[in-house]
Amino acid sequence: MQVVQVRHFSPVPLQSPQVMISLSDYDRLRATHNPWIVAIFPVYALTCLPDQVSHDQVMRLLSLTNRERVRVHLIPEDTPVSLVAPVVLFHQRDGGTVAAGEHVRGMETYDDPGDVERLTAQAKRMLGAALPAIRSRTLMEGMWQ
Repeated sequence: MQVVQVRHFSPVPLQSPQVMISLSDYDRLRATHNPWIVAIFPVYALTCLPDQVSHDQVMRLLSLTNRERVRVHLIPEDTPVSLVAPVVLFHQRDGGTVAAGEHVRGMETYDDPGDVERLTAQAKRMLGAALPAIRSRTLMEGMWQ
């Protein structure tokens, strides 16, 4: 399974139960399927947070990018972002795609093929507008030195 995450990081400290659940889910997924993961989000998702939260998020992202199958791409501040809520796309080996988004009611799966196609196209546009992974990493390294 290949996993593409298109997310805005929320200002939740890493010690919160919500973040710890998602981190343990990633570790479990990696242990059982070893997916490719590409995270794409605006740089302001890291810079417009309280210092401690920003520091924790950046450090976690840098630790994840040390793994060979994880890429983080930051969207520059002057680039319009077409998605306003977190979206996760799962590209499966059989060619299918599953899309889910975080909403007020929690995580919801998009069942309509047109929605999946639209979200996949938006994710591709955002990846095209984002910095390359190495430049994104360099930018994150410079945030907390």
